[in-house]
Amino acid sequence: MNLNLKKYTQSNILYYFNNNMKKNGQKPVELKTLQSYLYKLEKILGVTINYYRHLGVNMGTEIHYKLKYSKKECYRIINKHFREKKEERHKNRASAYIEKTCIQNSSVEKWECFNNNCNNKEEDKNIKSIEKLQVEKYAKKCNFKSNAFLSILNLEAEKDFKNSIIKSH
Repeated sequence: MNLNLKKYTQSNILYYFNNNMKKNGQKPVELKTLQSYLYKLEKILGVTINYYRHLGVNMGTEIHYKLKYSKKECYRIINKHFREKKEERHKNRASAYIEKTCIQNSSVEKWECFNNNCNNKEEDKNIKSIEKLQVEKYAKKCNFKSNAFLSILNLEAEKDFKNSIIKSH
């Protein structure tokens, strides 16, 4: 807006605003939309000072809008607000996507590495239990008369070593 008029009413502001929208190839807006924009400029962005005065039952409301800062500063504040809003939406979208779809470290899914010895504990337990059963089966085939071989089974040793001890008895 320029300062052609001493006093701008909402209809004057709407006229200039819609002309500006047409220049930019956008649709013109209604008065209610303009009022909500002006309200947001004051309450959310803090760029304008809005003065309202109710004149009476049939007279309407007198409204004055004044910029708190220079035009350049107002543009900077408004652009900063929308830039932050855009970044916030992007962060929310990205975090929602990651929470929903990815249980990962970066782009690699969390799989246990088979070459890592720490992850092979279950396989070791299975192998040890199988070897223990094989040694017990071998000892039962030998038909020992006493239960002395049970102490050999409880040793923490290799399968081959246990079998060699059982053979020697």
